[in-house]
Amino acid sequence: RNFKRYIGQSPKDYTRTVRFRKCVSLLTQKPYKTMTELTYLADYFDQPHFIRDFKTFSGMTPLKFRKRYRIEHNELVLITE
Repeated sequence: RNFKRYIGQSPKDYTRTVRFRKCVSLLTQKPYKTMTELTYLADYFDQPHFIRDFKTFSGMTPLKFRKRYRIEHNELVLITE
């Protein structure tokens, strides 16, 4: 109860949030070769669980996220004055 009171989430939800943030970091850095490897690097035991959690937090699959990130990342421009 103290954990939820101080953090604002249950320990299970907090763990899921931390794993999701790790997934996003791994997806944007691409230090993996396959989605299966990414699943294990992000501390999941199977892909369905990984994909379900990822969709819950982001609203899209990891593959769609990666494609969208790549497009948006490539469109970033540095503007200096």
